[in-house]
Amino acid sequence: RKALPKPDASQLQRQYVAPSTEQEQQMASIWADVLKVERVG
Repeated sequence: RKALPKPDASQLQRQYVAPSTEQEQQMASIWADVLKVERVG
């Protein structure tokens, strides 16, 4: 953990881009469930 860089909060400020294909939608849904967030993109 000490070797990891500190999180860059500016990365969270980017505009959301929704998944565009069926495969991307499925992957985003899985990651949203795993991360317990509303949307992943």
